[in-house]
Amino acid sequence: MSKQVSGRTRQLRDQLSDVESVKYIIDRDEHVLTHDKDGTTPFMYAAVNGQVEVMSVLYAKDSNLLTQKNSDGGTALHFAAKTDHTAVVTQLLKWGGRDLADLLDARTNDGWTPFIVAAGCGQLGAMKLIHAKGGDDLLMQKTYDDWTALHWAAHGGRYAVVAQLLEWGGGREMLDARNENGLTPFIVAAGCGQVSVLKLIHAEGGNSLLKDKTHTGNTALHLAGMQGHTSVVKQLLEWGGGALLNMKNNKGETPWDTATSSARQTMASYKK
Repeated sequence: MSKQVSGRTRQLRDQLSDVESVKYIIDRDEHVLTHDKDGTTPFMYAAVNGQVEVMSVLYAKDSNLLTQKNSDGGTALHFAAKTDHTAVVTQLLKWGGRDLADLLDARTNDGWTPFIVAAGCGQLGAMKLIHAKGGDDLLMQKTYDDWTALHWAAHGGRYAVVAQLLEWGGGREMLDARNENGLTPFIVAAGCGQVSVLKLIHAEGGNSLLKDKTHTGNTALHLAGMQGHTSVVKQLLEWGGGALLNMKNNKGETPWDTATSSARQTMASYKK
């Protein structure tokens, strides 16, 4: 990209709040629709800022903007999902048309789809809009390291998002989904100290979740104890009792063996 075009692209980006200025600039030079040094286009900046009217002007000039990606692999829909600009998400999905499936399955360099982005960022409104178009198949989309939307929502303690994902369903397949290290969403919640989310998932999956293990043989109690998440440790033991303290990982270690001192204090009353 020439310095002249690059400068005009920045000028367009900086004037996105003024629709008439945007029209004037792109009428003079359509090359300003191209990306900046990190691959982000003015169309993407407008999506981030929730500027549907500006996006409509840009899209009318070049419909290919819909699927263009920045250097991280993100599309305008990824940006809108992350910032929960529901009006933008709605318009982008409408423009998707026959290419909607490709838009919904567009991946960042790490394999994140717009649906997973919305879930991981706790953006319930955007997630609902995307699900309304893509349906339950989205529930089992995975990043390149095999994290689902439920994994990421559990990781961040996104209570409302987790509740909605469970309400949509997915059954045991969603609850039993494992990332590249063998962690289920339940184990992720335990390891991250997300006790409220842990309770939601347990209400759906029951006590069988307590015995699930990672590829290294660690249970939810192992991970919660390692991180010193005492409220999670307490809750897990209330559900499963002292028998959970006898479960061993691939190294032969029990949750007691790998726990922090604070976690051991919580475990002590269950230890026989």
